[in-house]
Amino acid sequence: MKKTAKASAKVVDTAEKSADTAFAQNKAAIYLALMNIPQGKVIAYGQLAKLAGLPGNARLAGKVLSGLPKNTELPWHRVINSQGKISLPEDSPGYKEQKRRLEAEGVVFKNNKISLRIYGYNN
Repeated sequence: MKKTAKASAKVVDTAEKSADTAFAQNKAAIYLALMNIPQGKVIAYGQLAKLAGLPGNARLAGKVLSGLPKNTELPWHRVINSQGKISLPEDSPGYKEQKRRLEAEGVVFKNNKISLRIYGYNN
């Protein structure tokens, strides 16, 4: 019985390490893709995931970005939702900061929306 418990624990440990490694690799791919978005352009979460080689993983891109440290130099502010809007609540400090950064790069908002046709990044 002890061998089985040890074997099970090893399998679980290996699976957790594998999942951690996969997440770290996905995170690195998303960071790399994000670094390629030029100033004055925006990209939707799903497009960012696709650019990172992870099509269909918009939520993963969002999760990765939500875990960025406050002092990051990555251009997180260039990622918006597929409707052309900032995903954060309008009255939040994060929303205001993201909008401020985008406007500083020349991105124009109309009714709190960004034209993806004009400002969307097309790689």
